[in-house]
Amino acid sequence: PYQPVAATVPPLETQDYAPKVANFVVLLDSSGSMQDEYGGRPKSEIAQDTVATFNAAVPDLPFTSGLTIFGKGERWCVGGSGEVFHMYGLAEYDKAKFADALGAIQCAANNTPIADALDATATQFEGEDGEEIEGPTAVYIVSDFVWNDPDSAAASFNALKTQLGDSACFHMIKVGDYSEND
Repeated sequence: PYQPVAATVPPLETQDYAPKVANFVVLLDSSGSMQDEYGGRPKSEIAQDTVATFNAAVPDLPFTSGLTIFGKGERWCVGGSGEVFHMYGLAEYDKAKFADALGAIQCAANNTPIADALDATATQFEGEDGEEIEGPTAVYIVSDFVWNDPDSAAASFNALKTQLGDSACFHMIKVGDYSEND
């Protein structure tokens, strides 16, 4: 598998900052359209490098975090439909384990089940034994936004937004120049 490369990021002096979120989750597109090139590189590699740089920049503070991929990439890369895989967490943030999970992605293939990824994230935040994971939350969606069912994606996005409430922030990180689902 591709090994993501993080850009060099100077460390933050954490005593100068207070976290604005308690939790973050990255939803990373690993669908077939991410194999297409943008700027001379596969979009999947650009996306993984972007997430690796993000991981390098996150200060060592007590976050709950997760990495979820949607498309293929965790087990096999041919056949079937796109799937959702929780590669890491939700768990106490560990920079090295998060990086290992990102480096374990096998491929980009198949369709784009973003609605399923959003729904699975909502389920994760319900927690085990009915104990919800609480606190301000950042959700990062890294994708080319070539989604087969944008209406389902919008419905699932709105449901997750409602569930997480006003303390949630969503960041869309677009890879490529597809504009139909903007």
